[in-house]
Amino acid sequence: MTTIALAHVNLRAGREAVESLRAFYCDVLGLTVGPRPNFALSGYWLYAGDRDVIHLVVDDEAASRNTGESTFHHTAYECEDRPAFEKRIAERRIPHHAAQVPGRPIVQIFLQDPAGNGVELTFREG
Repeated sequence: MTTIALAHVNLRAGREAVESLRAFYCDVLGLTVGPRPNFALSGYWLYAGDRDVIHLVVDDEAASRNTGESTFHHTAYECEDRPAFEKRIAERRIPHHAAQVPGRPIVQIFLQDPAGNGVELTFREG
């Protein structure tokens, strides 16, 4: 038995927050809204190419069920065309910082989505 990949990230919030998250991930990361099964709770599946990578669920009770501190820090997305991403982020005045991975040809850009979740954009350069 082997885990072979991260399937998706699921974020639950009220309608307004979900709409804000959808706009962020589509506008800033370039994900697209795609097909989603007809679950009892509404929401969106956001796609990178043909893979659903973020599931957004409208759940107005989600905040009240969050009773403890989370250990969640960020999700990472492998990306291409770093200059285009840097331009998009700058145009939207999104606070961020870049870091070089020591000993590897990888640059990471760190930012936060509208709900405060950490987002890492990873660029392989070389």
